[in-house]
Amino acid sequence: MRHLVADPGLRVYGNLQLNGQDLNALTDRFATGILAWLPQQKLPIFDATALQIVLAGRYRHKHFWQGYSPEDTSHCLRLMADCGIGHLANVPMIKLSGGEQQLVWLAQVAAQDAELVLLDEPTQQLDLHNKRLVMDIISGWAKAGKLVLFSTHDLYLLPSYECHLLYLNGVDSLFAPATEEMVKIVSERIERRNDLV
Repeated sequence: MRHLVADPGLRVYGNLQLNGQDLNALTDRFATGILAWLPQQKLPIFDATALQIVLAGRYRHKHFWQGYSPEDTSHCLRLMADCGIGHLANVPMIKLSGGEQQLVWLAQVAAQDAELVLLDEPTQQLDLHNKRLVMDIISGWAKAGKLVLFSTHDLYLLPSYECHLLYLNGVDSLFAPATEEMVKIVSERIERRNDLV
């Protein structure tokens, strides 16, 4: 993921392409609309409302100094409703729980409408209902043609969705459909080696 977001502190080798486009040649993968990224923890840096945070996801669709339109606001309110947080639109981020903030950031990622979506632990701090909601949203993005890569400790959720499991551990690595059998195999490897997926 650090390679994909072009982490300046990471030395990388080789080529990185998406739909035939060389990502290494792009100076800003976010501004082009190719990439949206939700790191494991994002903290609000000012007292913005949840809606203002989601609207910021529309920034790349705007010209310099262009404001947000009523259509942008309506679109973002729909995205928030899809994430189960429509009722929190006017609440300051600092007053939301960690799980509510996570759903706000997820709605902001949706507002960016990128081709490639990277999510680091998107179900963290969420109860089971909201974990499944997030997985439903991610699944919807994939069915709409987006490439979604995410890390998770909630392996038990995966067999309910059409997704693949990528386990990286040197010679013990694997890539396969996330069936119950495959999740069991990976879970046993994690327990045995105390690794992360």
